[in-house]
Amino acid sequence: MTTGNTKTSFHVYLLLWIVYSLNGILYPPASILARLSLLIIFLMSTMDALVVIMKFDKCSYIKGLNFLLLVFTVYGLYFIFIDKEVIITKHNEVVPHYVWLKTIYIALLPFYSFLKYSIKGCITKKTLIKLLPILLILCIVKFVENQYNLQDDMAMDQEGVTNNMGYHFVALLPFVFLLDKNKIQQYALLLFIFAFTLLSVKRGAILISVLCILWFLFNNIRYSNKRHKLYVILGAIIIGAVLGLIVLSFIRNNAYFSYRLEDTMSGDSSERDWMYSFMIEWYLDNNTITGLLLGNGPYTSIKLMGLPAHNDWLEIALAQGLLGIIVYVIYWFSLLKTALKLKKKEFNNAFCISVTFFIIYFVKTFFSMSYSSIPFSAMLIFAYSISYSFQTVKMKANL
Repeated sequence: MTTGNTKTSFHVYLLLWIVYSLNGILYPPASILARLSLLIIFLMSTMDALVVIMKFDKCSYIKGLNFLLLVFTVYGLYFIFIDKEVIITKHNEVVPHYVWLKTIYIALLPFYSFLKYSIKGCITKKTLIKLLPILLILCIVKFVENQYNLQDDMAMDQEGVTNNMGYHFVALLPFVFLLDKNKIQQYALLLFIFAFTLLSVKRGAILISVLCILWFLFNNIRYSNKRHKLYVILGAIIIGAVLGLIVLSFIRNNAYFSYRLEDTMSGDSSERDWMYSFMIEWYLDNNTITGLLLGNGPYTSIKLMGLPAHNDWLEIALAQGLLGIIVYVIYWFSLLKTALKLKKKEFNNAFCISVTFFIIYFVKTFFSMSYSSIPFSAMLIFAYSISYSFQTVKMKANL
């Protein structure tokens, strides 16, 4: 049951996330406002985490997340207070030791707060639909700002550059399932997100968005009743045709997009192939027994190559060793297990949302940083879907 204090707390927490997300746009990223808002976010998230851990300890995903965060926290604290090695990137930038744990907390800690507010009734389907325009505007503003910041790189690289904000648009794909009562809005949102994902020219983001769209269309057809199934199939065909036309338009009018597509077709992986082979060889042949089992600490990939691994599994293998890999496998298994339980409880939309989240961030583990780059918007709707693990079938109409 929702109380006035709980609602106020949720509104403050959400506002803090929006304010923090605007750092670097409305105010300097290292300003007091950015630091203070993040500090309050961490304090609220930590208190909510303690409440959730004590009250909902039987949920598989919560167990997996707790275990993962525990391991990361131990390594992060050791890295901050004991490891004195200076971390320098290939661009000669010094990376502060606290940044590693900070980025992980920013990505994962919000789950506990959003889950608590969802169970308390502060986050509902109506709430998320009302928030969606704000989240879209926030993504567009950050996309434009990022594009502006990339102008110098674009001047040096005649072929073009990619915009990492494409992944933030992909993070909004689970919201599509909330608009099931209005197919026009649902399909329009889908096309809007896909268009911005293409504009980012991030091949990983485009691949993930295509997988999510296929998952969406499959479920749209599967859960439609017999009378409307033909219309849904027709709608899926139209959406596929429109998406195809958008891609063709980008190929014809965007030289850099065409260049990236041709590179992908010819097997170019932005040098990831040699990076991966180098890290695998180093881990297996040049490592110590302790390094193999427990890893060599955070940012080992930067120590070796001057840049991150761009692959969660290799990053964790180097940093936390076999222990980290086992914990990470348990984490993803627990997420999928919790999502599948939602299907058994007949919460179709909650199941579809949680599986979409799984698709986005599990696939991303193989070619980018996933566990440390989940925006709060993704955790917001994911926690909302997982909250239905604690509801009864009678509540499913609310979704």
